[in-house]
Amino acid sequence: MMTSLIIRLGRSARTSLTADRVSYARVGALVVTLLALPQVLRAQTPAGTPITMISVLSFVGSNGLTYTAADTLTLTVGQVGGVDVIPQRSVVTDPSTTVTFTHTIGNIGNGTDGISVTATSRAGWTTRVYLDADKSGTLTAGDALITSPVSLPMATTAGMTVKR
Repeated sequence: MMTSLIIRLGRSARTSLTADRVSYARVGALVVTLLALPQVLRAQTPAGTPITMISVLSFVGSNGLTYTAADTLTLTVGQVGGVDVIPQRSVVTDPSTTVTFTHTIGNIGNGTDGISVTATSRAGWTTRVYLDADKSGTLTAGDALITSPVSLPMATTAGMTVKR
């Protein structure tokens, strides 16, 4: 059994105004749902993946004979970087208050990337960023101060804690 989806973009005769509005609402909800998906869920083609296309041309010449020509083209996917920080946060606080934020950084590119992570204070206060090794959201003995880029493979995440 074959099922098909028909989406009408123009106006057409309808027997019911409600039916017309429902069909447009369904399409609108589908579009909103697709656009609202987080970037990490969208599929990427890994960097270095070869994509091969074979073209074949057959034709009949003026002499009545059939001729065939073929060619192969191979393209290699290049690397595209991308990173996401979830959630983005900020706070206004007194100078004597210690503030700790936990975040997740995600590699939304199509290959392994080194991601440099820094934090700044508008007031010039010292901030430190730690790799949250166990993703606990608190500073523990295994959490190391980030001093160099964090290496993340494609579609993976790492926890980090920012402390001021």
